Amino acid sequence: MEFAMGRTSKRDARLERQREYQRQYRRRLKNVGRPDRDAIAQAFFYHVITQILKDPKAGDGLKRLMDQVASLLVDLGYDPTETHYAIDAVLSRYEQGWSFQRKRL
Repeated sequence: MEFAMGRTSKRDARLERQREYQRQYRRRLKNVGRPDRDAIAQAFFYHVITQILKDPKAGDGLKRLMDQVASLLVDLGYDPTETHYAIDAVLSRYEQGWSFQRKRL
């Protein structure tokens, strides 16, 4: 039992060091104003969707694209029905003129 507890203690210490490293890393990125992958993905999504919505002929392409995105999300373990509801809600907002919501720094 002592062996297992020693191993857990080392593991906990290692995990805490990793968490602290990640906190400092994210703080450094924030301080220099470097976007993370989520910020890039949000900006990319906004740009693609708004450009497609400007072209009335692109509706089928948008539907195919969002079906592929939904499929990826379902593969990641999200509920298929809820995924489609969420995607439809976001698209509806953009169609109504919803502007890009920047993450607060």
